[in-house]
Amino acid sequence: MNKRTDDRDKKEIYRLWIDYLRKKDTFRNTVLEFNKLDVFKHLYGFLYNLKPLESKRDSINYNARLKEFDKVLQTTLSSLTQKIKNREVLLYYLLYFLFFYDIFAPSYSFENWWEWQTDKRRQSPPNIETFLISIAIQQRLNNGKPKPHNATFYRFFRPMLKRQRLAELKTYLRVYELRKEQKMKWKDIIQTIEPNWLGREIDSTRKVERTYYDYLEKAKKILNNLDCGIFPGRYLLREK
Repeated sequence: MNKRTDDRDKKEIYRLWIDYLRKKDTFRNTVLEFNKLDVFKHLYGFLYNLKPLESKRDSINYNARLKEFDKVLQTTLSSLTQKIKNREVLLYYLLYFLFFYDIFAPSYSFENWWEWQTDKRRQSPPNIETFLISIAIQQRLNNGKPKPHNATFYRFFRPMLKRQRLAELKTYLRVYELRKEQKMKWKDIIQTIEPNWLGREIDSTRKVERTYYDYLEKAKKILNNLDCGIFPGRYLLREK
């Protein structure tokens, strides 16, 4: 596999990651709550204009803003805990929200996000990932948990890239959309995805329907993995 193919696959796995995340109702509802808070207008201006640290003064200012952000974060988490009892999942959602800041906006464009994500000019620290990871680690310490390795939180910004079955992941998501969102019957779902399939034999039809039901269950497992900051994670039905 050449580099161009690798880059294309990497882009597609990121696209799928965001597409799956957009299907999570609990995340969508939490984002609506985040958007009600005026404080995020201030945070965006800070987060998306971070510049490389070029002097000691820059470092001092950055650390001061970091402390300021952390205070706002604690208030935000406290105000939303009533809606999502699991404070750690709430923190994960906040990380997703800040990283994919306009994921549910009418103007959302994956292509624009990808262009920003791969902009070489923003790769020098401090960047969004480094900043949010430091916040997440501090949150764990505040909750009395041991300090994790930074890699624990990099998973939020780095989906699993190796040996992913992109076509299958797309099919699972498509089945989920047709079944859960459009409420289509299995026969119609199969016909939509495989137009040339004609399930005339009863035994054959039942077998294919079971296969598509498994696709739906795999999509659900992948969506649940997002609550742990993992994509796609383990989703084979025999895996716990």
